Amino acid sequence: MHYLSFVALAFAPILAIATPVSRCTGTITSLDDVAAAQKCTTVTIKGFTVPAGKTFELSLLDNTVVNMEGDVKFGVANWAGPLFSVSGKGITFNGNGHTFDGQGPSYWDGQGGNGGVTKPHPMMKIKISGTYSNVKVLNSPAHTYSISNPAKLVMSKLTIDNSAGDAPNNQSGGKAAGHNTDGFDVSTTDLTIEDSTIRNQDDCIAINKGSNIIFQRNSCTGGHGISIGSISTGATVQNVQILNNQIINNDQALRIKTKADATSASVSGITFSGNTATGTKKFGVIVDQGYPTTLGAPGNGVKISGINFTGSTNNIAVTSSAQRVAVNCGTGCTGTWDWSKLTVTGGKASDSKYRYSGVKGDPELPSDRSQHITPFHSLIDVFLSSVLITNRMQAYLSTFAATPTDGRDTDFNFRPPRRSQESVGVVKLDRPAHARWAYTSLIQGLPGRYTSQDASQPWLIYWALQTLTCLGVQLDPATKQRTIDTIIANQHPDGGFGGGPGQLPHLLPTYASVCSLAIVGRSGEKGGWDQINRQKCYEFFMRMKQPDGSFVVNKDAEVDVRGTYCLLVVATLLDILTPELVEGTSEFLRSCQTYEGGFASSSHPYYSPEDGKPQVLSEIRPTLGEAHGGYTSCAIASWILLQPYQKPEGPKVNVKKLVRWATGMQGLPIEGGGFRGRTNKLVDGCYSWWIGGLEPLLLELLGLGNDEGETEVVSHITEETDSENAPMALFDKTSLQRFTLVSSQLSSGGLRDKPGKAADLYHTAYNLAGYSTAQHRVYRSLVTERKLLDAWKSSSGVIQGSEEKIRKITWARICAWQEDEGAHFYLGGEGNRVQIGLQNATHPLFNLTISHTRAMMNYFYQQEGL
Repeated sequence: MHYLSFVALAFAPILAIATPVSRCTGTITSLDDVAAAQKCTTVTIKGFTVPAGKTFELSLLDNTVVNMEGDVKFGVANWAGPLFSVSGKGITFNGNGHTFDGQGPSYWDGQGGNGGVTKPHPMMKIKISGTYSNVKVLNSPAHTYSISNPAKLVMSKLTIDNSAGDAPNNQSGGKAAGHNTDGFDVSTTDLTIEDSTIRNQDDCIAINKGSNIIFQRNSCTGGHGISIGSISTGATVQNVQILNNQIINNDQALRIKTKADATSASVSGITFSGNTATGTKKFGVIVDQGYPTTLGAPGNGVKISGINFTGSTNNIAVTSSAQRVAVNCGTGCTGTWDWSKLTVTGGKASDSKYRYSGVKGDPELPSDRSQHITPFHSLIDVFLSSVLITNRMQAYLSTFAATPTDGRDTDFNFRPPRRSQESVGVVKLDRPAHARWAYTSLIQGLPGRYTSQDASQPWLIYWALQTLTCLGVQLDPATKQRTIDTIIANQHPDGGFGGGPGQLPHLLPTYASVCSLAIVGRSGEKGGWDQINRQKCYEFFMRMKQPDGSFVVNKDAEVDVRGTYCLLVVATLLDILTPELVEGTSEFLRSCQTYEGGFASSSHPYYSPEDGKPQVLSEIRPTLGEAHGGYTSCAIASWILLQPYQKPEGPKVNVKKLVRWATGMQGLPIEGGGFRGRTNKLVDGCYSWWIGGLEPLLLELLGLGNDEGETEVVSHITEETDSENAPMALFDKTSLQRFTLVSSQLSSGGLRDKPGKAADLYHTAYNLAGYSTAQHRVYRSLVTERKLLDAWKSSSGVIQGSEEKIRKITWARICAWQEDEGAHFYLGGEGNRVQIGLQNATHPLFNLTISHTRAMMNYFYQQEGL
């Protein structure tokens, strides 16, 4: 950017002009700085908040260079907007990845511009020529960009993230809260939009009039697709190229819509090439002259010609209930349209009365064509290509079929009578469906079969909250407060939390309650954090402690390593961990390791798992157990949490056997690449977290996990990508992601154990947690840890006997875990990414995001962080 700035200066006119150009740099830290800054040809925007009801407006000199060096947030007020406006010619606007935050959740009510509260729209008004790049817009109240450039403009590498609007809120009546959140409203000429990511609830782009427009290499998720129109009276759209875009889980993939009452308007010279759509819900391709009524009586006042699908093939996959192609023309459709490079699969055929006779080529492929390979068969094909299989096994495999993709669960996965199924195509993470399912479960309640889980209310809340967090959904303040109040009502007066109001305290719901408060809570009155009675909680923990260092999960209950883990997580987050509390706990954990290398729920009495001659243990221990994924995950996370309290001469875990056992739990290709929880058991989606999520902890124990991020960026992987080219990996991350996408998702929302099972909150949360671990490299940064130690501000713990030195080390070690932003690993592309945002990946010790973990620990340890 600085080079471009110097070029602009070098070629500026030398002759005197009427208004001299100021060769200065203007810095904007508030609206008060705008008037002076925009008189300069270099403008720097720092982070600040725009007051409610005000527009951040820049009227720039020609050839100005703008650089964002901070995030801009807009105050909330019910007014027409816009929130941001920029004008000028020859402008170079570089966002450098920074954000304009419109605070959409404060406006969203499911009505958009059709009613409800007044919402600023558009949020961003762009009236420049030149370049506009690397800008992120978060949570626009309604329409995001309105573009009316005075000359050629290239917009690139932009992000529009309104994914939080996918879920309902308490104002939207069960519908998605975001509405009319169009990505780009375009009425202009000479515009290119490229290499951008859009997640919204309306048109990805709506081209209402203009010419010479290119929309290429973009990703559109969750909205209404790519649209020409709606076309009104007098509007002309011509010479538009829609090229090589990904359209994911939209209502329509590609649409042309003209108003039925429009006159003196035209659409011509529209080229679609190389576009790919998956999960399309209503129409693959639709040309409709009856708008706003879908496929209503077509008008005749808009001339449509030259609508071509040429060049590279456009591959559109629609869901089973969707219509593949619909063309609803009046007399305005003319000429021959070349649709030879359009393939639409899945769904059902369109009504023939809407056909236009000028279409050349047959884009529709019926849903029972042989290329409609089911997800399970695709995995079988992988297996058959590499293994010699007997005729008997081949016959057995042929009885399997995929779980249907019609949105209904099935109780079996053997072949039913042949029926139409949607094409798999490129499998995508159905973020909107899962978000709606989890939000509905949280707000509106659960089916009757969950009655047996009455004592697990905090867990149900935690699983729903962590699912929504993983999917990037932000809850509105009222829902957060309702959740906080519900959790606090479960706190027992003698310390800890029960499974419901009035129930006895228990280590496991205490973990779920505190983790839920880490997600939705805050400091201050009714924020939840200050309402936790930490002293009483510590006393409850001490009552659960056993002489051998283990803990019972509640009064008169059993010893279980999962209870130990839950206790240590809560004690760590709340700064109530003391040497007295964890005395002997490392020895207990070590004795739970079995001869296989994994860990059991409690320890065995006779042997250590060391190589060579078995050694008799001196401690009195419970009975022999079986290595299990859930117990192993809890034991290893507990072991690492205890490291600041361990002595060099203390017990050691057999890491070699542990790694051998854990890596052996990943299934073969025929099993989908998921993880099993025990030897010789079936794969299960929850172990994507319990074992797949162990990888960063195993690398930490091996001394391989805490180098600084030096890995090459891998932002998109395909079925052919070799996982060994991924960042340091003990597991096959490609297969694990594929298992989640293919075998765990239900199109009706939620994730499951395996095909044939119903979705539930538990499996949804842990499938996504493991999926996140397979996408993001998270490690303990020694550099960050040293900085945190240096930044420590002396403070005293709330519990008598806590030692500041150990508290300091504990805080620094936990908060030093971070995401390597240079090591992304997404099967199917950026649209399948979970936990979007800096340091928003899953913390491997807690199954909270890194940002939630740090925020809670900074508060309770009385620190500011970095």
